[in-house]
Amino acid sequence: MPAVSKAQQKFFGIVRAIQKGEIAPTTPETAKAAATMKKSDVKDFASTKHKKLPEKVVAKEESNPRIPRKKGQPANSKKHSDLYTDENPKGTIHGLGFKDVSTAKASVAKIKKSSRSHAHKIQAAVAMEQRAREMGKTSEAAVYRKYINSMKKKTKKMNEETKYDKYDAEKKKFAKTDNRMKFGKFYAKAKDARDRLRPGEVKRYDKEKGRYVSNKE
Repeated sequence: MPAVSKAQQKFFGIVRAIQKGEIAPTTPETAKAAATMKKSDVKDFASTKHKKLPEKVVAKEESNPRIPRKKGQPANSKKHSDLYTDENPKGTIHGLGFKDVSTAKASVAKIKKSSRSHAHKIQAAVAMEQRAREMGKTSEAAVYRKYINSMKKKTKKMNEETKYDKYDAEKKKFAKTDNRMKFGKFYAKAKDARDRLRPGEVKRYDKEKGRYVSNKE
């Protein structure tokens, strides 16, 4: 994949030199890129010719008009700007960016503190990660990816808890129904008879069993 600007080509030129052992890392960003990216990918970026390349790329949010996705258009269609389209402006978390790693981290913190739903927070982070990767901001995209992965673990835990909560609720419901079916219209009287102390009977609370135990048991 070729570089899209002179600034990007220079950045990956430094990264390639680091990977080859020619120079030491110049910044945390170049060090991380050198450690995480494939050498072949870095070579493609670094070997791009400067001719006709702009100094830097203007973010698509600013340079391209908003083209909403029409009904029936696939997600990856070139006829709309889905990646940069805000289909739900009222729910947008404003002020997110990927200018640098610190900006990405501040944006993730803003997503965490927002009042949006769990799913909405993940969607916002995924959109920003994709935008960062498209602009060649691998370190910034990694910040969003780390947050997304942590949210996925939370999603799994939430689903498991919901599953067991539903099972417990159904278990209690069926237990109550079974008792009513067993005693019919005498259910209330049967319950009172069960709880009533018999002559000479004493009940005490057993901590190990977690219930009251009768001396008649």
